[in-house]
Amino acid sequence: MSTTHLTANTHSPQFKQQQAFMSGEQETFATVLVALALVAMQTAELMEWDPDVLSQELKDYYKVDLSSEVRDKMSALIDSLNSDRFYRDPLFFNLVANSLSGDAVNMEIFEPADIDEIAWAVLEVGMNDHEDDPKMHFDPEVEAYVGAILQGAGLKPFPPLEWAKDFGQEEGFDIPDDPGMVGVQFDKRISTKQALLAELEHRISLLHDHLRAAGLSPDRPKPRQDTRRTLPT
Repeated sequence: MSTTHLTANTHSPQFKQQQAFMSGEQETFATVLVALALVAMQTAELMEWDPDVLSQELKDYYKVDLSSEVRDKMSALIDSLNSDRFYRDPLFFNLVANSLSGDAVNMEIFEPADIDEIAWAVLEVGMNDHEDDPKMHFDPEVEAYVGAILQGAGLKPFPPLEWAKDFGQEEGFDIPDDPGMVGVQFDKRISTKQALLAELEHRISLLHDHLRAAGLSPDRPKPRQDTRRTLPT
C-alpha cells in the first residue's frame, strides 16, 4: 500500500474543524468522515484498506485519535459501498443503520434499528453510492425486515423513500372494527410521518453544513467510484 498525503495546513480553521470531526469531539456523519479520508489520503483505494490501517493513516494525518464511533461510522459506510450486503442481508442492513446514526456496535446483542435510523441509512448510503440507476433495489428479505419495523411503527411498510406520496393509503394494515379508530390511526401515522420527514430534512441540512465547515462541497463526487465487489448470487 502506498499513499500520497496532502500537506495539511494544521493552523487553519478548516483543519481544526476536520480534527474535531475525526476525533469525535464534534459528532458528524459517515459521509463527512469518508470525504475527509479521501481528501487526506488522495486515493480511492482507501475504500479497500483494512480498517485498522486506514485509522492509523488518518491518525497520522489529522494528529488525533479516532473515536470508536468515528471508526464504526466510516466502516459501516465503506462496507456498504464495497459490497451488496446492505441491499441483501437484513442483519448487515440493521448493523449499518445503527452505526450510521451513532449507536455503539455490539456484535453479541441484536438491537433493531428504529425508523429514524432505517430512513437515514437508506438516504446516506444512497447519496454516496455510484449507480447510474438512482433507484435502490433491496432483496425481499431486507424489505420484509424493514417493513416489519415500519409497520410496527404505524408506517406504510416499504419502500421508505415513497412514504411521502403513499403514506395515506391503508392497504397492508389491519383496519379496526371501530370506525373512529381508523381516524385515530391515520392521524397518528400522519404525525409520525411528519416528524420523520422533519428529522431527515434536519439531518440533510446539518450534513451540508458540516461539509462546508470542513471545506468540502456538498456536490463532491460520490466516493465509491467503481470499487464495489458484487457478491456471488
